[in-house]
Amino acid sequence: MKKSIVLGLLIALIPATAQAEENGAWVKVDATGTAIGGAIVCAASVCGDPGSLYNKLTLGTNERYVLQAPATPDGNVAGIGAGQGAKSVQVDLTTKVWTVVNESKITEPIITILPDGKKQITEKVIGTQITTQRFTPDQAPWVTPNAVVEVTTVVIPTVTSDFIAQQETQITALKDKTAKLKKKFRKKAN
Repeated sequence: MKKSIVLGLLIALIPATAQAEENGAWVKVDATGTAIGGAIVCAASVCGDPGSLYNKLTLGTNERYVLQAPATPDGNVAGIGAGQGAKSVQVDLTTKVWTVVNESKITEPIITILPDGKKQITEKVIGTQITTQRFTPDQAPWVTPNAVVEVTTVVIPTVTSDFIAQQETQITALKDKTAKLKKKFRKKAN
């Protein structure tokens, strides 16, 4: 309780002009650069200073705040940290390159006609899409929308018994076709 009151007072005492000039999205990370806190709006003179009282009150051993993105020219601040929707958020502590991994399910509708003639629509998961973004603070996608940001997307199909049966049917068909072609070539060769 005392920490939060002191912390609130400290933040309130930061001059408004310093906040406007230095604000950015800062993320608490551990010694490996893995986000362990959400993105917060903070001034560089507060979160960026390892000796600041705020850092002393809020950080544990081998923890630090790292700038993820500066404020936009109009003063908006955005960022993403642990527990804020991404599967993982990490920064290379040497290069300051952030890696944000998002994961989403790919679904397709399944339409079932019920006995009363009504349609029931459910979703079937057919895969997972994993998107990885890599950026430096000055190229954060929400700060500089047209900045060059490395984005990789991978789609992994969901393997179900139906999927396996479908693949086995296709393999059998290919084997049959291959056998027929071999037989045809043998006839021509003789």
